[in-house]
Amino acid sequence: MTSFVELISQTADKFEHIIQNHCDNLKLIPTEDFGWQNTRWSSSQFRMAHVERFTQPKFSVLHMVIFPHVVDPSPIFGFDIIASDTKATGVFFDRSPTLECWGPITHKTYTQERIRPNWGTIFSDHWIACKPTYTEAEEICTLACDTLTDYLARLTQTNSSNLHHIIQAQNNYSLKQRENIHTTAVIRKLLGEERGSHFINEILFPVIK
Repeated sequence: MTSFVELISQTADKFEHIIQNHCDNLKLIPTEDFGWQNTRWSSSQFRMAHVERFTQPKFSVLHMVIFPHVVDPSPIFGFDIIASDTKATGVFFDRSPTLECWGPITHKTYTQERIRPNWGTIFSDHWIACKPTYTEAEEICTLACDTLTDYLARLTQTNSSNLHHIIQAQNNYSLKQRENIHTTAVIRKLLGEERGSHFINEILFPVIK
């Protein structure tokens, strides 16, 4: 069995490989160095995809989010896993609705499910949130890769008549995510108040102005 940290690294590699091989007109979005790896792209399928890898010797975080274009009512793809070498604190996976909700990712349930936070109204009723065993984490990471391939293939719809509502829903997603005090406190401690706020508001969860 590989460690959770190795599993997270392998999953991040797979996410990036899928994006690079299943997207048209893929372009890197310039992103300044904050001391860990942040890769962002735009493409014909989406306005922004962000893969964030935060890795220390025995601790790792993988965050990925994909925002569809503002004329696309498809949900937002979000995946996070936080773990030490031997234990996962949590894994969170959802296709969070904007105008559309695509239904369950899986019908399987997991042990030690996590409680939806007060700010978590942005997530679908089908989100995956748990403190997984290694086997469960491996299954969810594989599921996320398979779902990502399918998700990218479906990002072709346009609905410009609902542009305002799509923008509002995507912005609400970012604003609600900023209310996650666990994430924001860690980032501000690492980067300082001003630079941490810049990372949260402009890189991690930007809004459409």
